Amino acid sequence: MIEQHLPGPYKLLVWLMAGCGLRVGEACAATLQQFGFESGTLYVDRQVTQDGENEAPKTTVPKAITRGRGRAHCIRHLKWCDLDEGRAVPVPPTIAAKVQENIRMHSSLPCG
Repeated sequence: MIEQHLPGPYKLLVWLMAGCGLRVGEACAATLQQFGFESGTLYVDRQVTQDGENEAPKTTVPKAITRGRGRAHCIRHLKWCDLDEGRAVPVPPTIAAKVQENIRMHSSLPCG
């Protein structure tokens, strides 16, 4: 299984994608505040993308060309949705247990 090849906190990403139907960018952007453990839902309204722009290098001699599209990772609202739109997805009890276990072991979610 893919999960076995990922470092500690990142194993949860596989479970969120498989158990909740999230895309990889959505799983990476999930925060604890989006989970409704009592209602068994996760509110998905953001994603991690690579379509941001980096700032100009702050050194006089840049070590690598990093300016431009497709290089910076950023958290953005879901594409094709208004800023107040998102979706509530069901979180099965087994996935909720994985999330809580991940928080106990690593004090946070993988990326948020």
